[in-house]
Amino acid sequence: MTESPQEPGLRTPHQSLNPVIEAVESPKRWTRSRIAVQVAGFILGLGLLGLTIYLATTGDNAAQFQHMRDAPPTWLIALLAVSAASIVVNGVMFWFVLLPLRRLNLVDVVAVNAIAVFLALLPFKLGLLIRALIHHRRDGVPFKQLLAWFAAISALALAIVLPMALASLWRGQVDALWWLAALIGPVVCTAVGVGCGRIAPRYPILSRLSLGADAIVKHLSAVVPHFIFRCVDVACLAARFLIAAKILGHEMTLDQAILTGTTYFLLSVVAPTGVLGAREAGTAGVGLVQGLDVAGIALLVTAAETLAAAALGTLAAWRLRLHAVLLSRRSVVDAELHQS
Repeated sequence: MTESPQEPGLRTPHQSLNPVIEAVESPKRWTRSRIAVQVAGFILGLGLLGLTIYLATTGDNAAQFQHMRDAPPTWLIALLAVSAASIVVNGVMFWFVLLPLRRLNLVDVVAVNAIAVFLALLPFKLGLLIRALIHHRRDGVPFKQLLAWFAAISALALAIVLPMALASLWRGQVDALWWLAALIGPVVCTAVGVGCGRIAPRYPILSRLSLGADAIVKHLSAVVPHFIFRCVDVACLAARFLIAAKILGHEMTLDQAILTGTTYFLLSVVAPTGVLGAREAGTAGVGLVQGLDVAGIALLVTAAETLAAAALGTLAAWRLRLHAVLLSRRSVVDAELHQS
């Protein structure tokens, strides 16, 4: 499924709802005020990161890094392995969600995700920007489909993770009611999304509000695999926090790991100027509200994810010939149109 050259792509009435995609279409859209906001947000994130490091290394917390030095290498390897697995699982989710619109190479989509995860630490939503550029220029995915794809993956993720996080905040422990809310909530929210996608043709406002994601979320062939792999990713998140806690000499229960893991993920999604600092400080803050000291754990989870993303991203850049993609000024679609 491709767009004709006459189609407006992102130049639609709802384009202003996604400034990142606008930036992909035209760098001139990055006004001084937007740049200032991104830079200020990045500086604030660095400040929050510094605060989190301070909390994790002062007082009684200073001893936890001695535990890390004494931890068996197998625990560190396990944390890196689960972090890498999470990156791969998220790439698979991206691949499944795009299937209703087009089929790309699965390994390539996972490779792009590794690069995007690593660059997500930087401001200007650089991870999302580079993801869009690679898929547009290398794979010929039109901007309009990119917008729908990213909106769909975000909506489907929130439909699962947000009810789980709310269930954890409500119950404070993994009991029968938590399992009931954590299982029913995501199913209900996802089903509502599918229903909205299917009635969107009768109510165009739904399509406009969804940024075109309705064309994806109405397909169970995309929604069901995403649901399964997102649950696997939540399990990976919880495992990463449990392992990091073990390495630092903390005792963490499953419900605490799920709460901090889902908080960590949600902050990664909503952080407007790069995830670095914001998600670590936010996770630490939510932990303190719950009586948990997780500043050091969040930092270790981020460090492991960064190392895993750097390793996978380096291989991905070689596979995708990233330098050639970024230096190219035309997408595959543009080149084919030019030759015809």
